Amino acid sequence: METLTIINYTLLVLATTWTFFMLVNTQADCRKNCDVDAAKKGFATYLFGLTLIFILYFALSWAMLG
Repeated sequence: METLTIINYTLLVLATTWTFFMLVNTQADCRKNCDVDAAKKGFATYLFGLTLIFILYFALSWAMLG
């Protein structure tokens, strides 16, 4: 496996893990005091994480192809 491929997958795993923990943290806050703003924050965190993962994946795979 090439070094760039390893870096690509490592960044994807880190972004996925970060998104998961941010979402869990936001949901825990929502259980304590859930209102519309907390729900919006959770949804925005989820969308931001997915966007980050897809951008990293496609950008790094494009960079690996040359």
